[in-house]
Amino acid sequence: MSGEAAKLEYTTHAVHVMTEREIPVAWVEWVIDEPALRVPDPNEPEVERFFRSIPEQNDRILRVAVNNQRCTLAGGERIL
Repeated sequence: MSGEAAKLEYTTHAVHVMTEREIPVAWVEWVIDEPALRVPDPNEPEVERFFRSIPEQNDRILRVAVNNQRCTLAGGERIL
């Protein structure tokens, strides 16, 4: 998604998880724009997973799942 002008739409689940875990939108966008790792979801071919460590969280890994067909956050983001 880097360099693309695609607009993200957040699912209700994604918004709930981000709010509950205090994950800023800026982190989610950063992970998508500059992932350390980008892999297809093993169970859903239209979903891609993006990973990156977050320095503000002691380098814990944030995983963001994006439905590339709809440019929708699939609600898989979490600090591991």
